[in-house]
Amino acid sequence: MRKFNFDTASAHAQILLQVPNSILLVKTSLGTLDIPLEVWREEVKKLGLNPDRVMPLKYVPTQEEHRFYFKVADIYLDAYP
Repeated sequence: MRKFNFDTASAHAQILLQVPNSILLVKTSLGTLDIPLEVWREEVKKLGLNPDRVMPLKYVPTQEEHRFYFKVADIYLDAYP
């Protein structure tokens, strides 16, 4: 089962709704998304939020670069299931 799916996009959009001025940085370990980034943006838009609050992060090949992403975020949410 894929982690990045419609349910994930919907849950993340609901979180953005509850946290004003927040942004969602979308990153996967392979640098590709199982669903298009536009799905996240559409879910956010349906809730009346700015779809620019969903931003992609480029794939980085090293653990050091990967860990840098944790330094720029206030919270890290893993996808489910």
